[in-house]
Amino acid sequence: MAAVLAVLALVLLGAPWSAPRAQAYRDGQFLKVVIDEVNPQTVTTVDSMVTVRGTVANVGDRPVTDVVVRLEHADAVTTSSDLRASLHGHHDQFRPVGEFVTVAGTLEQGQQRPFSLAFPLRGGTGANWNIDTPGVYPALVNVNGTPDYGAPRASTTPGSCSRFSGCRRRTTPPPNPRSHPTPLAR
Repeated sequence: MAAVLAVLALVLLGAPWSAPRAQAYRDGQFLKVVIDEVNPQTVTTVDSMVTVRGTVANVGDRPVTDVVVRLEHADAVTTSSDLRASLHGHHDQFRPVGEFVTVAGTLEQGQQRPFSLAFPLRGGTGANWNIDTPGVYPALVNVNGTPDYGAPRASTTPGSCSRFSGCRRRTTPPPNPRSHPTPLAR
């Protein structure tokens, strides 16, 4: 019996979490998101839950209201250059894993709030990753909010890369692990 195995590799990309608040604000950001944990890192069944935990911080110069987050992922990539392009380029290839979840009604300047998003790899009628083939899947956490004296703003900072090396029973031998791109380390 072939074992079902999915491995998650966390890759933190984008601006460093420790960037000064003034620098983030100059870059036009009011909210900053960091992924603290992806669990489990090894998934042994296709109906396993994958949980992403992180923190949203107000790095702007004013309060931000209606702060929400949503997990999104793109199709599997096959090369390291495709991975870099998907995480640093346009984010229109990403699709939601689930609905937006409220993190805070209001985040004052300098405040931060944790979040947790948990979804199965696939199956059922509810929200899920909808992944049934092996591959490396770029993922991000989309955070939205409305700064005081401004219009609603979105920030789609790339947050992780999920590597699923197996998601179903195989009738053929598994692919050579060297054929999958290795997630970039920071």
